[in-house]
Amino acid sequence: MEKILYECYNGDVSDKLYLYLSMIITNSEERKEIIRNNGDEVMEDFSEKLMNMSEEEYYKGWMSVEEDNAYMDKLEAREFGKEEGREEANLSMAKKMLEEGEPIEKISKFTGLSIEAIEKLK
Repeated sequence: MEKILYECYNGDVSDKLYLYLSMIITNSEERKEIIRNNGDEVMEDFSEKLMNMSEEEYYKGWMSVEEDNAYMDKLEAREFGKEEGREEANLSMAKKMLEEGEPIEKISKFTGLSIEAIEKLK
């Protein structure tokens, strides 16, 4: 997407494909700027159709770029939290196994922790 916007603002705009693609991924103010600098009547119609898409039932569930990025950040945070929780559970299990006198190699096998990490728990 960055290449498309770069070409739109800095490249050869004789190829209007970049202009149309950039209009899809920008907000309405940026679209107006693109039309003002390089646009034509067809681009104005295209921009109007993009604006109206949010009102059509079919497109209502689609996300904006900002919503999509926020959703991806949320998924990444959730995955990070899960991984952190697994690690915490493995450390807790390792501590209990050490208290029960289990061999470090066995603890490593069951928890996936390194021998060095388990030795630090002693």
